Parts: sequence; C-alpha cells; structure tokens
Amino acid sequence: MEPFKVLIELGLLDWSCIWLGFNRGWVSRENVYDYAISLLEAGEFSENVAILAGGRYLDEKEFESLILREIKSDDQVESLDKWRLAHLLSIASSSDSLDEKVCKLQEVYVEFGYPEDMMSCSIYSSEHICPLEVMKAVIKKLKQKMLPFQS
Repeated sequence: MEPFKVLIELGLLDWSCIWLGFNRGWVSRENVYDYAISLLEAGEFSENVAILAGGRYLDEKEFESLILREIKSDDQVESLDKWRLAHLLSIASSSDSLDEKVCKLQEVYVEFGYPEDMMSCSIYSSEHICPLEVMKAVIKKLKQKMLPFQS
C-alpha cells in the first residue's frame, strides 16, 4: 500500500502532512482533491476545503495557498515522523522479496536524512542485525508515539 493510503488508513493524515508530502512529491494534486472530498463527505466543511475539492483548475499558487490556510498545527517533525512510519509500513506490508525490502529501506533511510533511530537499518551499519528487524522496532516506536492507543 502506498504511504499516502497508509496515513489515511491510520487516521494520521492532516493538512500539515499533505503540505509536507506535496512538497516532497509523495502527494499529488489528485490526492489533495480526494482528501478534500473525503473531508466534505465526513461533514468537515470549510470554504477552502470545498474549493480544493473542486479545484482542478486552480493555478499552483492559489492551490498551495489554500492548503497552507488549512494547516492548524505545523509540526514538521511530527509530520515527517508520520510519513516515515507510513513509508516503513508500506515496505513491511509489501510482497517484495527481502532483498527488495532492504533496498527500499535504504532509500527511506536516505530520503529521511539518516534518522538516528534507523542507523542500524543501514546495510553499512557495524551492527550485525538484520535491517528489517531494526525496521520493525522503529515501526513499533513510531506507532507508540503516533498511535498510543492502538499500539
């Protein structure tokens, strides 16, 4: 499952995550439209969300401005951790081979700026632990932080 859908499934997606994901290429305009529509269908109305839901013809500046206006809390560290959890869960649940999962894990490790808690996920780590086992521990830690009642 793609990370965007993982965030939706876990109930972790918010406008701050959308903004970060959009800027990093993890979220498409289509994803934003769909998210806005889902909020409207759930009864969460705001004028900006309604415009975004039907905003296929908005120019880039207006589109981005509407997203920014919807951000209630802009905790970039928390949003980054949500995305990291989603990426790791996506790897863990994939049907890829172990080697392919390790390769994807290396990409995530780099893409997220070599997080300290993922140091042993690196194939270059001096520890003799399977990177995928370390990934499971990182997932558990992030879940406890993000989803304390579901862990």
